[in-house]
This record gives sequence, C-alpha cells and structure tokens, in this order.
Amino acid sequence: MRLLTSPAPSPTATVARCPQCGAAANIRLIEPDLNPRRAWHVFECEECGLPRAYLIDHDGEHDMHSDQGHIPLAPN
Repeated sequence: MRLLTSPAPSPTATVARCPQCGAAANIRLIEPDLNPRRAWHVFECEECGLPRAYLIDHDGEHDMHSDQGHIPLAPN
C-alpha cells in the first residue's frame, strides 16, 4: 500500500521513490528558488513518468513541501 505523502529526498539525492507507483524516480532538474538557500529538485519516475518537484533547503534541512503544480521541466 502506497503512502499518501512521501518524504522529501535529501539535498544530495539523485534518486527518489515515486509516490504513485513506488518505482525509482531520477533527478531531472535542479532550479534555483528566489531564496538563494533553496532550490526546486525535480524527479521523474522511470515507470509511470510522473514528475515531482520538491523545494529543498540547502542548509541541510528539508522543506517537506512538494508541488506537482510547479514542474519547471525544460522542453526536450
């Protein structure tokens, strides 16, 4: 059974778990936030293709905020 929420990955993570299917989600993009100590880390699932963005604090603390609406993926 999948959790309704998934914890934010660590600031140095390159792989996370997809909250939808549980497969590996690889880092796709790191985009700076307006706050210079934070950045959006975007992961995309290998299996279902679900993109997921997390706002990560680079001081070593996680902002548990994740946002599917903010997916700053560049066009291919």
